[in-house]
Amino acid sequence: MKKNRSVPDATVIPVLTDPDVRAAVVWLTDVFGFAERVRTGEEHRSQLQLGDGAVIVADVRADRTPPRSGEVTHSVLVRVESPSA
Repeated sequence: MKKNRSVPDATVIPVLTDPDVRAAVVWLTDVFGFAERVRTGEEHRSQLQLGDGAVIVADVRADRTPPRSGEVTHSVLVRVESPSA
């Protein structure tokens, strides 16, 4: 596979749609220890890394809709040593 330096090296990269990209990034970094790798615009999308894993947080637009109350739209398992309180 050809190396793409614009995305993390992780084999699987979930994309989470959130209406407030910045708030989601703050929460993921504070609670789980993700590090923001790349920010595209203030509210468009952000790539985050944790160890050898990665996740992208994307804004709501066109075919990307946010989670709704009472529905499970996506889930991600994140293994951490000791989550922050």
